[in-house]
Amino acid sequence: MAARIINMTIPEELIKVVDEVADSEGRTRSELFREAVRRYVENRRLKKKDASPLLSRLARLAVKGPNLSASELDKLLYGERLIK
Repeated sequence: MAARIINMTIPEELIKVVDEVADSEGRTRSELFREAVRRYVENRRLKKKDASPLLSRLARLAVKGPNLSASELDKLLYGERLIK
């Protein structure tokens, strides 16, 4: 995989901690930052795929019943943000 060098500003105290962890694990600072970014990005992807808010809304729909207008259904499923 191709790589690029980037410049970042990181607080000195965080660098000290990163260096301690890297040293204790026999890794480089760059390896730790790459892993941290990979984990952060993966965590964000998983959160976007999380269906629990929609499932919660569907459960409320089941309790309310089927006699809803399209507008009421949109509000229940998507909150005040309606699909246009």
